Amino acid sequence: IVWSTIGILRTVSSMLIWEACGRQMLTLPLLAMMTHLAIGDTWNNINNVEQRKGTAVAGVAFVWASVMSVIYIYWQTFPLAGMVLAPSGLWLSIASFLIYSIWKLNGSDPILPLKSTTSA
Repeated sequence: IVWSTIGILRTVSSMLIWEACGRQMLTLPLLAMMTHLAIGDTWNNINNVEQRKGTAVAGVAFVWASVMSVIYIYWQTFPLAGMVLAPSGLWLSIASFLIYSIWKLNGSDPILPLKSTTSA
């Protein structure tokens, strides 16, 4: 439910930005959003598919920083769009704490991936 709501907020805020930027796609605000989405997808793969909890802790910091950047850029372009997107930043702040807590509770896997020393 949370991610569905965030998806709707992303869509609405991006439509507001698209309108504010003269219906142009290749603008700084929308490119920043695309970059944030790419960072988030990469993190999602690390956390949920590969289940590298330590790397996910480091990665979620990049996801958080990217959404905060997008919120700021959206706010500078069209304040209402920044306000609409702001709950995403709040949720990612909470999620970052949860990811860190899960990592600490499960033995603190390495933050950086390590080269395997086992022979195949």
